[in-house]
Amino acid sequence: GLKPPYPDGMQEGEAKHHLWEHSQLSSASKEYIQRLPYKLELEREKNKILVLHYAMDYNNNYINGKSNPTLYDCKNMFADYNADIILYGHRHMPSFISSDKKMYINCGSLGCPHNFEGIAKGGILTLNENNVSFEPIKVPYDLNQVIQHIDNIRYSDYEFIKKIFYGVK
Repeated sequence: GLKPPYPDGMQEGEAKHHLWEHSQLSSASKEYIQRLPYKLELEREKNKILVLHYAMDYNNNYINGKSNPTLYDCKNMFADYNADIILYGHRHMPSFISSDKKMYINCGSLGCPHNFEGIAKGGILTLNENNVSFEPIKVPYDLNQVIQHIDNIRYSDYEFIKKIFYGVK
């Protein structure tokens, strides 16, 4: 459903890339994505957990989006949410901040590494009655194979995407 005006900072080429991606989805996939909640709130082992793409206001504008947020940034970005653990993304750089019985976790990116290494980033959140822990996971993949596939597909703005996300000049 991406339509102008695009979010702050999004250029026309990036918008075309997103529109191309959406055009590759089946109707069933599009319907599934549209049914996904804006945020997911869970309670496990006496911990309130919030899962969302990123802190956004009601107009879908990103709030204080920094690549390397501080505790202060996270407290401000997620001030309107009542949760002990906040799992978020959007920025592809991993970040783990913990303080005052709150955790702010961004695992990083599965496919757009930004540091130009072929490593998908994720993590395991372990909860029990007395302890909460997070273990980052890094899984290598063949980055050259991904870049070759991008070259073969030649989707909209693919040269820019390769440059920004994969370091190809």
